[in-house]
Amino acid sequence: MLKIETTSETAATVTFFLSGRISADHVPELNKLLRKARGAGQRVTLDLEGVGLVDRKAVEFFTKGEGSSAKLLHCPVYVQEWLRCEGRKVAQ
Repeated sequence: MLKIETTSETAATVTFFLSGRISADHVPELNKLLRKARGAGQRVTLDLEGVGLVDRKAVEFFTKGEGSSAKLLHCPVYVQEWLRCEGRKVAQ
């Protein structure tokens, strides 16, 4: 289960707090949120502080999909390492 909350929003930026597990089933919903925000001209930040598990499709979303251009906050260490192995730099 994945819970998504908007924790901050301005005309230029939006931050989504994610909690739970991110799996392939959640990628379409995340894509939709990011496309909508970018269509409104907003930069997107994904706060992963509440995320416990991430599967391969979610990592692909963060490295090759819509999520590749989102800023990641509070990324779990194992996800940071996985993303680095897949070629994405994660700033903390």
